[in-house]
Amino acid sequence: MKCKICNKYSGNFPLCKDCYYEQKTYESNLENNFDDELIEIQEEKLIEYENESGLCCVCKEEAPYGKQCQDCYYETLDYKDNIDKNRKAHELREWYYNLKATIYKQKNLNKKQSNCNKLIALAILCRDLHGDDSLISRVYNDIGNLIETQKSNNDISKIEIEFDMQKNDVSGQVKCIDGHWVENDLERDIDDMLYQLRKTHVYAKKVNEITTRGVKSDWFIPVLSDTKGIYIELWGMETDDYKRNKEEKIKLYKEEELPLIEIYRKDVLNDKALLRDNLESEINKLEKELKKKK
Repeated sequence: MKCKICNKYSGNFPLCKDCYYEQKTYESNLENNFDDELIEIQEEKLIEYENESGLCCVCKEEAPYGKQCQDCYYETLDYKDNIDKNRKAHELREWYYNLKATIYKQKNLNKKQSNCNKLIALAILCRDLHGDDSLISRVYNDIGNLIETQKSNNDISKIEIEFDMQKNDVSGQVKCIDGHWVENDLERDIDDMLYQLRKTHVYAKKVNEITTRGVKSDWFIPVLSDTKGIYIELWGMETDDYKRNKEEKIKLYKEEELPLIEIYRKDVLNDKALLRDNLESEINKLEKELKKKK
C-alpha cells in the first residue's frame, strides 16, 4: 500500500519508514485529528494483514498488519537495503544459517531480536533476487524457535554436558565447534551442523539395540531417552570392503527398526546449506514419529 502522507510505497503499513519515524519523533502529533484518521485506516486494513496471534513474531508487540510490528519491519528494510545485492543464493543461505547459529548463542535479547530481523531480510532477498523460497518458507518458524531458546539455553547446555560425558573415547584428529573430536573434515561439517541446529548429539556411540555384532553409529540424537533416538551415518568411501560393511550396517538398522539418517560424501561437498536444511527437516520428522510411538 502507499503511505498516507507522502504516497510512497509503505509495504503493509499506513506510513512509509520516513514518515513513521518522523511521526514517532513528534509524539504530540498523535493527539491530533491525523491520529484518528490513521486509526481508521489501520482498522480498514486489519482483516487483510492480521496474523493469528496479532503479535510481532520477533518482539511480541502488537502487529495487526503482518508478521512484524512497524519497528521490526523497518529495521528489516534497513538491513535489506544494506546487504550486497550481488550475493548469490547459496551465499545468502550460508549467511542465514551462520547468523541463525550465532543467534542461538546470544544471551542479549535485544541483539537476538535485531538479528532475527536481519534473518527476515536475508530470506526476502533470497526470494526476490533469486526466486529461492527455501528461507522465506521457514524464517518465521525459525525465529519462533530462536526466541524460545532464550528460556531454554541453560537446560540445553546441561543436557549436552551430560551426553558429552557419556560418549565413547575416540581418536579423532579434527576439532568441532562444540569440542567433539572427529576423524575428518566431512565429519566435522556434520557435527557442526548438528550443533548449529541445537540438536543434542553423541559422536561414535555404540548401537545397543544391535546385539549380533558391535556397531557404532557416527552420531546419535537422543529423543525419548539416552538410548532411544535417531542414528546418523555418514558414508564417505567407495571401496568394496566399505560398501559391504555399509550394506550390513543398514540391514541391521532395518532389522531393529531403528530411525536412521544416511548422509553421503557428495551431500557434504555440494550445497551445505541445502544439506543442513534437509537434515533438520529429517530429524524433526523422525522425532515426531518416535514420540507418536511412545
